[in-house]
Amino acid sequence: MRIGNPSTMCRLLPILLFASACTPSPPRIDRIDLWLPGVEVRIDAQGKGWFREAEPRREGRFALTAPQLTELMATLEPLRRSKDAFPESDMWKRMRTPCTGHYVTDQGGVNVHWTGPELDRWAMVDFGCEPDNNADSNARLYAVLHSLPVRAQPLP
Repeated sequence: MRIGNPSTMCRLLPILLFASACTPSPPRIDRIDLWLPGVEVRIDAQGKGWFREAEPRREGRFALTAPQLTELMATLEPLRRSKDAFPESDMWKRMRTPCTGHYVTDQGGVNVHWTGPELDRWAMVDFGCEPDNNADSNARLYAVLHSLPVRAQPLP
């Protein structure tokens, strides 16, 4: 049986269509909230953002370009799909879960909250938990966070 054979293709097409229908598409994300040391950020699906900074005490608005929003979503998507993301109902339980590996203090972190019609997920990233093993993903996340126009003082 050759794949190029039209009758083979006709038999494979329903299987391929069924398999693609079983692959979950990402849920619609209406808003992403980020809590970083000293700053809270909200970004909607159109890239309109709001922030409140603790020191200096200020708040403001900003807009992400389409490429910036795409990069933010793409960087956060693996985290949203990971085993480290959880529903809001598990948030307090997760806050009490310590790092189970090598831990470095004073590395900061970020909390992420995705919301949409069928979405309410959280992730808490502690940059001090397993910093060597998580160096690549932490660097990508840092780069996106640094690109947000929200801080008078640079992020750590």
